[in-house]
Amino acid sequence: MSTYKGRLQMSGVVDQPLGIYVDLDQESLAMRTWDGEEIGAWPLHDVQITGRDDGFTVKIQGIPAWVRTDDDGGFATEIGLKWAPPRLRRLMATHAR
Repeated sequence: MSTYKGRLQMSGVVDQPLGIYVDLDQESLAMRTWDGEEIGAWPLHDVQITGRDDGFTVKIQGIPAWVRTDDDGGFATEIGLKWAPPRLRRLMATHAR
């Protein structure tokens, strides 16, 4: 399992970025606050993740959120992101070496 430190923002729910940890393995994605409070855990196939130049749009059960991690390139590579904007592609390339 990999853990990424990051920030979560959901319009109307979490208006200010919330400090989170994203725990990722081959089958699931889980989020918890920096204080350890569980936000949720979901099967990876139920999570839609789209790369952005400033992080990711993550849709869980149709609800969009914005996530940025301390290693966006590593996160994108680990989830097998197929398309990414230029900045994120450059970050992913550093993990391909």
